[in-house]
Amino acid sequence: MMKVLITGASGLLGSRMLKVFPSHWQVTGTCHKHPMPGLVECSLDNSRSVPRLLREGGYDWAVHCAALRSPDACQRDPRRAIEVNSGGTEWVARAASDSGVRMAYASTDAVFGGDAPAYREDDRPSPVGVYGHSKLAGEQHALSVPGALVVRMPALFSLDLDAPNNVLSALRQSLEAGRPFAADDESVRYYTLAEDVAAAFAFLLDRSARGVVHVSAEEASTKRQFLQAAAAALGLDAGLVVPNGPDAGAAARPRDSHLDTTLYKLLGGPPMQGYSRALGRLRAVLRGAAPV
Repeated sequence: MMKVLITGASGLLGSRMLKVFPSHWQVTGTCHKHPMPGLVECSLDNSRSVPRLLREGGYDWAVHCAALRSPDACQRDPRRAIEVNSGGTEWVARAASDSGVRMAYASTDAVFGGDAPAYREDDRPSPVGVYGHSKLAGEQHALSVPGALVVRMPALFSLDLDAPNNVLSALRQSLEAGRPFAADDESVRYYTLAEDVAAAFAFLLDRSARGVVHVSAEEASTKRQFLQAAAAALGLDAGLVVPNGPDAGAAARPRDSHLDTTLYKLLGGPPMQGYSRALGRLRAVLRGAAPV
């Protein structure tokens, strides 16, 4: 039996991970600011909290999903971004090393500058914003753990409209109220199902993968194009998804940070579906033409 600890299990990716590991694995999730039933409260600001969990739990893997994920929030408060995304990861990495636990780290395509896609695992990172810099620092801490795994990924979404931190939930709430939803219409993104990325983690951990691995769907869009397609799938007014205007507080974003997933495919990992196919499933479910 494999024992896995997942930090940030009340977030989008972490909550999906709780559901994908083999049934004979023992999986424990932690939370901090967003308590959920069945999760262990654990603060990454507390230098004793994580070491105690890993030392007493006898875990094989610590999967670190907890993060400050909003690029704009990171840009507004760089100190907090570094504390959470770099400092918090350092605590987990130290505790994992001291306890002989392997570490897997959920990273991002934002560690790249966006001017030379598609990016391979060994390409030089060049983040353009605080978020990317803080996550790159987290990668470096994670990779200090023997046998560590870093998984880089693009923006995530879920067809589960009750999933936490799901952009589709915010979209539906706004459009149902008749409010416009502003979205970037410049940067190229590769929206990927959080469930697919969670399944990729389960696959990679089961095979004791190490180093850096890129996972991503291949269908390109801007955020606005993706959300217009999502609005249509939800049966809502896609015309309310409007391009956002200039925002002095907005973070710089890579123009196109597409990840090369050749390595992941060579490893034989489960495929990632593009957003059009995924949203087609959502449309069928909402119309009663397919099971959830």
